[in-house]
Amino acid sequence: MIEGRDIRHVRVTLEKPWRGGALSFRMGSTDPRRNPMYDSKRPESGGVFLPGEPILLGPLTAGDGDRDSCVITAEQAKHLFGDWEAPQGEQPGRPRTWTHSQERSRVAMLWGWFQLQAGDGTANPPMGMIGPPDVPFVALRPLDAQMRPIKVNGAEVVHHPREFYDFDNGAHYAQSLAMERARGVTSGKPVDLEALRAEIQAEVMASVRAELNKAKTK
Repeated sequence: MIEGRDIRHVRVTLEKPWRGGALSFRMGSTDPRRNPMYDSKRPESGGVFLPGEPILLGPLTAGDGDRDSCVITAEQAKHLFGDWEAPQGEQPGRPRTWTHSQERSRVAMLWGWFQLQAGDGTANPPMGMIGPPDVPFVALRPLDAQMRPIKVNGAEVVHHPREFYDFDNGAHYAQSLAMERARGVTSGKPVDLEALRAEIQAEVMASVRAELNKAKTK
C-alpha cells in the first residue's frame, strides 16, 4: 500500500453488496472480566470470570454513506484482506509462508465460496473452481495518527484487495476446471458439488499447513 510507512489504522469501505446484502465480520472477543456477582456459595452466580464479548464490526451497507465504512486496525485489515507488505517471493530470515502468493491463498480460503460450475445434466457434469472466492469488494484507506486518510501527491491512498490479488482473472481458474472435467470423465462417477468444495478447501489448507511446518523446522 505504502512502502516503509507505519500504518496503524485503516478505513474499510464496502463498495458492492456482499452476497447480496450487508457485510458483517467478527474480530475476536474482548478479554474475560471478573464477575462482580460471583459467590462461591451460590453456584447460580456463575464463575469467577465472565467470558469476553464478541467484537463485531459492521454491518456495512454498500452505497450508504453513513453505514458503508468503518475503521479497524491495520493488523485486522491484513488478516481479513491480506498483508500488502508480503514480498513477491521468499526472503532470507522471513517465514516461508509470508509471501504474496501465500497471502493470496490464505485470504481466498478465509472468505471461501469459490464459484463452481453447475452440472450440465450428464452423468459426469463438468465442475471446477471456475470463479474467484467471495472476498468482498472493499476499498482500504490507510489513516495517519490523526485518523485522517493518508495522501500521496494530494490524492488519497486507496487499496483494493480483489484487484491487488487479481482474484477476478479467469485465467487462474481455467486449469482447475480442465482438471475437474478430466477427472469426471475418467472416473465415470458423478461429481458431488459439496464434496468437491470440501476437497478443494482441504487440499489448499493441507498445503498451507505443510508450508507452516517447513518454516517451523528451519
